[in-house]
Amino acid sequence: MINQWQKFNLVEKAIILTLCSIFLHYTITIGMIIVSFVLIIKHEWKKPIKAHRPFILLSFLQIISIINSAWHKNIFGILLAVGMWIILYVVYYFRTFITKDNIYFILKMLLGASLVSVLYIILGYFINKYIIHVVPYDYSRALFFNENYAGSIFSISAIIAVILLLQEKKKYYLLLVLAYIFLIINAKSRGALLGLLAGLIIVGFTQIKNKKIKLAIISSILLIALIMLCIFPLPSIHDFTKLDSYRVAIWETGWKSFLRYPFIGQGQFTHLNYCREFGTLCIEHAHNLFLELLIVYGVIGIAIIMFTLKYEFHKILRLMRNDTLLFSLYIGVITVSIVHGLVDYQLFWPQSGLLCLSMLGIIDCYKEEKNHE
Repeated sequence: MINQWQKFNLVEKAIILTLCSIFLHYTITIGMIIVSFVLIIKHEWKKPIKAHRPFILLSFLQIISIINSAWHKNIFGILLAVGMWIILYVVYYFRTFITKDNIYFILKMLLGASLVSVLYIILGYFINKYIIHVVPYDYSRALFFNENYAGSIFSISAIIAVILLLQEKKKYYLLLVLAYIFLIINAKSRGALLGLLAGLIIVGFTQIKNKKIKLAIISSILLIALIMLCIFPLPSIHDFTKLDSYRVAIWETGWKSFLRYPFIGQGQFTHLNYCREFGTLCIEHAHNLFLELLIVYGVIGIAIIMFTLKYEFHKILRLMRNDTLLFSLYIGVITVSIVHGLVDYQLFWPQSGLLCLSMLGIIDCYKEEKNHE
């Protein structure tokens, strides 16, 4: 592993460490993102721009978002749009140096770094509850600011661990998957749990050929989920109903907000302003990935995002032909993000946004020969 680490240059090492920092406190992640950004600007600022046309289109989209936020006198929206662009810049640089030869090393480093937060949260939980007998402190919120952001990070981490388990057949990764599931349930992130279960089923379908084994694994996943739901303290049915009403109220406000500027959007962090205007629940975003993107970028912005997928499609096909494990990781992460995105907006937060976008960038592991030389 030391020899593999030495092959990376200074900027690449900084970005890998930035990815690993998502399992530490969110302020450390923000600081590392800034450090990586400064190093890229200093050494190879043109590289992400030359290598990826979608980055240029997405940069244009962030400029429109900044202008919209300025028009609405929303200073936090401007800062958030700038932050999102910096994360995109770092992610697209990351995509320039990952290859089929180093990606698994990076994935292992990520899971190794995750042990810090896994041990911190699990040990803290059991020490508080069974040794000093106090109400357990919310360690997930302490590291990730919000339990749903923690759930997003651990659900994607679980998909990575499953891929490495299939590759190396080591029980260590199975223990990690179980630990991540415990942490998601302990954080009471129902959206992340459902996303993970859907992701595991998708990975199972893509990797396992025998129908009986597929059925057995899917049944086992659902059974384990049911057992853990019964063992660990999750909200009651009444709380689930209350949650639905809470989310629906947020979505209704978000839809009204979108209809104000349906074509060009309003920029980042505007949902909070309209909550106050409409006299509804005040929350920083619409708690739905797709609705929030409509509010921020409008129909035209969504069309630009969809257009960028044109440049990614052939990469997805190339990954599917060359590495079924990484392809399973890719669609597993997409599944987790879409299902969880129905009730939350993971891209809003640096840690979960950085991890999600970086893992979606693995389609660049198998590059065209002219780019690889």
